[in-house]
Amino acid sequence: MSRDWQLDMERCKDFTSMESKSVYIKALEYWLQQYKESEELREKLVRGTSKQLFEMERQYAAEKERADKAEQHNVELCKQILETEAREQKLKEALEKIKLLGWSVCFGGGYEYGGEHHAEALSIAGTVLASLYPKEGEE
Repeated sequence: MSRDWQLDMERCKDFTSMESKSVYIKALEYWLQQYKESEELREKLVRGTSKQLFEMERQYAAEKERADKAEQHNVELCKQILETEAREQKLKEALEKIKLLGWSVCFGGGYEYGGEHHAEALSIAGTVLASLYPKEGEE
């Protein structure tokens, strides 16, 4: 059933005579039915949209949690990298000190450890290794 809504609106403006009342009632019933159907459709769309929105929010929350965990993991990895680089630097510095202790022109420019140089080299190595790699339970 199709109606001309503009004509129906014009008839509603002229709603004065009783003989044309049935035409107006038919128009009113038609538009009320149209309104009902559009409201039902709107409610159906709202329910569907709400379900989709709920699902999208659930997926977003899951992705955000996964991203937060990944970010925390990356922070931990960066921290480990920095700690490893600091340990490497300490080892390099200790090895340089030990290398300088053993250098001797008296022995043809070669390396020779003896006496106090040997003890100091062992002390440097022991201190650095103990600070970088403490035994379990001593941290």
